[in-house]
Amino acid sequence: MKMPNGATAPMTQFINDTQNKFQIVWDLGRRCTYACSYCPPHRNNKFSPLATYDDLVKTMDFVADYVGMYEEYRKVPYRNKTLSFTGGEPTIHNSFFKFARYVNETYPDFTVSMTTNGAFSERVAQECLEILTGGTVSYHPESTPAMKKLVIKNIITLSKNLWRTNVMFHKDYFDECVDVCKQLDEAGVDYTPRRIGDDGGAQWSIDKGYTHVYTEEQEAWFDNYFGASDAKEGRMCCGGRRFCTSTSNASTFLPSTNFKGWSCGVNWYFLFLNSEIRQIYTHQTCGVNLKGKVGPIGSFEDTEQILEELETQLFVEKKLPVITCPKDFCGCGMCIDKAETPALFADVLKPKINELELDYVPEYTGDDHVSVSKIMKSLDNDNKET
Repeated sequence: MKMPNGATAPMTQFINDTQNKFQIVWDLGRRCTYACSYCPPHRNNKFSPLATYDDLVKTMDFVADYVGMYEEYRKVPYRNKTLSFTGGEPTIHNSFFKFARYVNETYPDFTVSMTTNGAFSERVAQECLEILTGGTVSYHPESTPAMKKLVIKNIITLSKNLWRTNVMFHKDYFDECVDVCKQLDEAGVDYTPRRIGDDGGAQWSIDKGYTHVYTEEQEAWFDNYFGASDAKEGRMCCGGRRFCTSTSNASTFLPSTNFKGWSCGVNWYFLFLNSEIRQIYTHQTCGVNLKGKVGPIGSFEDTEQILEELETQLFVEKKLPVITCPKDFCGCGMCIDKAETPALFADVLKPKINELELDYVPEYTGDDHVSVSKIMKSLDNDNKET
């Protein structure tokens, strides 16, 4: 089935979250120990500043208050509130594990995890096991043989504590990635084969190497693994979440993630912070704010104002804007409450929340979106000029 814009439809009328989790994705900055060709400049470099301990602590206090306001309106408290740190590479920040300990002691109802390339020593791996509640290791094939061997060793070590693994399937290292999956199978490690590309197959992304196009033989491997003949256009939930659709009570895969024009509850389940640009979004890859356009809900310097506005909406006006998706591709975030129509969305969300008026924001049709990548490019251009 095709959408009005010509893209494949999701083959469902709604997504109903069944996990009841709130995930805070916190990007500590672009500095990374790797330099993968498929990772764009707004996602990694070798020189971005390191996050400071004091700034992390102050921002965490805001996060707890923000999530707490949403939780007060849940009929059932969030089953899990997860801080998921990313970058760049989180372990490159000197204060990261010290801050993780602070969160464990001060906010025990939050769990602390991270997404990492796993390229670190045995000592760091042990700190991960002792301090963090889990996370995701992404296996990247563009590295030295010795480093890749170390990463696989760390993956196996961390898997004992509920860590997940993504194997990034590079089109030029495809057979190697298949072999890695076999090694992980033999070691009893759960993993997700990940296609490279989060831009909806856009041609500009393919041209720059940020999205990979696979051969027929490689596509057949994906089809066989996922058990779906339309896996080429689809996506599996990168966090392994199960969700209900109008055709299944336990989905993890969708043949398409085009939800343009749908009502979406992403703000009830996600928050994204970027320490380098000091901006706060509803979600890392979606980025749509409560006015319906891609842009931050505020900055690290505006946290009091963000909380005041949310408090007014929830506790005074007793209503909250509902995002209407302006995009034709949904990456991470495909797994939470959304529906083709406002009426269906109300059927999905209202049983989960206390009495609130759902204020549906019209679909935004302007082109003045402010994405993280746009801010990063502007930041890099300013740095070049100085």
